Amino acid sequence: VDFEDAQHRLATTNNYQLVFALKNHCDGAKLSVGLTNYATFFFVVAGLAFLNNYLQRKEVEFDEDEQTAQDYSIVVRNPPTDA
Repeated sequence: VDFEDAQHRLATTNNYQLVFALKNHCDGAKLSVGLTNYATFFFVVAGLAFLNNYLQRKEVEFDEDEQTAQDYSIVVRNPPTDA
């Protein structure tokens, strides 16, 4: 591990056989942080689901607004041979 930028966090014995690293004294994982992460995750997933639904509705709306030759095409099955 590279400790060149934080030499004060690393200590060794005289013969470099033992290496000591300074441990952080943070609170670690808290319930409030976990709940915030879950809420954010579900908010993003709900937003993506809403956006997907909205875009699908808009796609149908745009398709119905535009008239193409396919809107007036017919399929003739088994036409006469002299046609």
